[in-house]
Amino acid sequence: MAVQLAAVLGTLYPNLATNEVAVRFSAPASGEVQYTILNSAGQVVQQGSQFATNELQISVANLPANNLYLLRVGNRTYRFSK
Repeated sequence: MAVQLAAVLGTLYPNLATNEVAVRFSAPASGEVQYTILNSAGQVVQQGSQFATNELQISVANLPANNLYLLRVGNRTYRFSK
């Protein structure tokens, strides 16, 4: 799936996150989409995969607040705060 997502831009929202973040893709993704969330120290704090089309929704309710996170989806990296 990373090859197909390489050309697909997305928009992450909301930023400041509380319980969930979402990436809305500019073109539909097909199949399973893998993601990784890293904390500000570069440690992997969450990984997963979902079947997504136009939007990937990820629960971040279990992540500590007052931190900066990086979300990697395919070859794209998005930054968000919680």
